[in-house]
Amino acid sequence: MTPPEGLKFGAIRPGYTQDTPPSAALSNYHLMQQLLRVGAAHGCPNPIRVALEIGLDIAKSQKKPLPEAIEMAEKWLIARQMECNTEMNHVLDEAKTQGDDGLHTSLTTPKKRLSNEPVGPYNRRLVSSDYAEYMPPGSTPAGYGIPRVKIEEMGRDEKRTPERVEKSNLLVKKAIGLSHTPEELLANLACLVVTPEYGGEGDADTLAVLSQTLSATSHKEQGCTSVFREIASNMRAKSPLLWKFYESLSAEECAKADIVAPSILSPLNT
Repeated sequence: MTPPEGLKFGAIRPGYTQDTPPSAALSNYHLMQQLLRVGAAHGCPNPIRVALEIGLDIAKSQKKPLPEAIEMAEKWLIARQMECNTEMNHVLDEAKTQGDDGLHTSLTTPKKRLSNEPVGPYNRRLVSSDYAEYMPPGSTPAGYGIPRVKIEEMGRDEKRTPERVEKSNLLVKKAIGLSHTPEELLANLACLVVTPEYGGEGDADTLAVLSQTLSATSHKEQGCTSVFREIASNMRAKSPLLWKFYESLSAEECAKADIVAPSILSPLNT
């Protein structure tokens, strides 16, 4: 197993998105190759393991034969990561046209890891050669979280409407105008897309937004607690209502929702 040729791991661009015509993107590759190519563009350190875990869940919950469940998981993961790539590219376009130069540069530049925050498990044959030292743009907590938070505002599956998609674009523009760093952008967007009950202007489910903003999956993969503390600190400063809800979650509730528990991020920067 080797990295796909012609792709820079986690660069997001160039990459496979929903905007790329299927004939030009993936139709010449079998399913596993599609998974690896989309995962590489997305910055996923081990798409095969992720697909297997999802497949095992499908086999158990839907009582499907394991090979069928894994194929379903691979197709779902490809579609999910392509959608995330698409929305992140839209965010990058907006940041380039209306944000400051520093924000767009930071969103597209690898982030150096701290020596005391080792990276989580990854497939050495699939990631960039300096992955242990630098987080590719798509692998950072912001690169992971920003498109997923936008998608929560757009609505998942039957909840998606043209009105919600347009609103997500408007809230992205507003968040970019308020932000100077990727971590601040993720926090601002999260605070905007939740409902007014939690201080926001959007329609997204609060627990789902937190699960993408302070993702336990991303934290496990990247090990960068300091970056998550920066995101949480920004969120606390910008939305006391959302922060109060987050702090009220028990360790069990956080684990179930795939959210980094408040105890892990304490103490925060002041």
